[in-house]
Amino acid sequence: MPAQQLTERSKDRIVAHMGLPANSSTAALMKKVDDGGLDVEFKGGNATSGHVTTRQWITVGVLVYVNLINYMDRLTIAGILEDVKKEFNANNAMGGLLQTAFIVSYMIFAPLFGYLGDRYSRKAIMAAGVFLW
Repeated sequence: MPAQQLTERSKDRIVAHMGLPANSSTAALMKKVDDGGLDVEFKGGNATSGHVTTRQWITVGVLVYVNLINYMDRLTIAGILEDVKKEFNANNAMGGLLQTAFIVSYMIFAPLFGYLGDRYSRKAIMAAGVFLW
């Protein structure tokens, strides 16, 4: 079976990557088994009950709000570029440079904070980002 062959070939690479420091996301979802492989382990409440707690709703609300602010923030420069150019008497080249600098900052910081989010507390990183924003 091709799927089994793929699993066998990639098992060694997956286990080799387990040298990363454990964090709450991988520790809760994956566990090592005796034969050296990985097994899925979901830790959480009773998924069949269908009951969502108030804390879970608040968490979803905060994440939706932060995501909304993130997208609004990305589109702000494009929406007000003509006003900025008029206010600072800038030409099209300067407006393009401003947008490029804005997008390049996203290009640099997104992988950096993705890396940090995989290894450290996402709550602390997100709280610091919202605070600085």
